[in-house]
Amino acid sequence: MFQHAMPACAVAAAMALSMSAGAESIPGAPIVVPQDGSTVTIEFISFEAAYTGELSFLGSGTALAVTTPATDTGLAGFGQQTFVNQDGVVPSIILEGTYNTGDVLHFAYRVTAPFEAIDTLRTDTAADSSQYSWDAATGLLSIEDLRPDDPSYDADYDDIIVRLTFSNVPGPSAALAAALGTLVLGGRRRRA
Repeated sequence: MFQHAMPACAVAAAMALSMSAGAESIPGAPIVVPQDGSTVTIEFISFEAAYTGELSFLGSGTALAVTTPATDTGLAGFGQQTFVNQDGVVPSIILEGTYNTGDVLHFAYRVTAPFEAIDTLRTDTAADSSQYSWDAATGLLSIEDLRPDDPSYDADYDDIIVRLTFSNVPGPSAALAAALGTLVLGGRRRRA
C-alpha cells in the first residue's frame, strides 16, 4: 500500500520542477554547499513507500567522511533527526550549523519497519551513497530505501523526497557595511 503525503498536483509540480531545464538528479552525487556562510533549511516534499523510514542529518565533512558531526537529537550517532516519511507534511527544519563553499552535507536514512526491511543507508559510506539522488539545481534530495540486491528494488528514488535550501548569512563585515551604509544615507537625508 502506497501513501502520498501531498496532493497529486503538488507531487506533479515537484516532479515538473525537478525536470526543468538544467535540473539533473544524480544518484551518489555529494551534497555540496554552494556558498560561504550558508544556513540550510530542509523541507519535506513527499514520499511513496510501503516501508517506514527516518531521515537524519549526520553533519558535514568531505565526500565520504563526517568531520563535523551534528548533535544527536534522536538515536546516538545519527545526528539531527529530521523527518519520518510516513508522518507526512511537517514544518521545515533548519539544520544545525553554518556551512561554507565545498562543505559536503551527510545524511542517514534508517528503514525502521517492517522488521524484515530494517536497514541504514548513509551518504558517508561509499556502498550506500548511490541510494541518494541529489539535484543541485532544484535542491531535491530523493532516497531509494531498498538496496539493488533486494528483489523488490525499483530505483524510483521516491521513498522520501526533501528539498534543501541554502541561505547566505552575512558575515560581520557585510553586516557592518550595511549598517554604515544606512547611517550614511540617513545622515544625508537629514541635511537636505
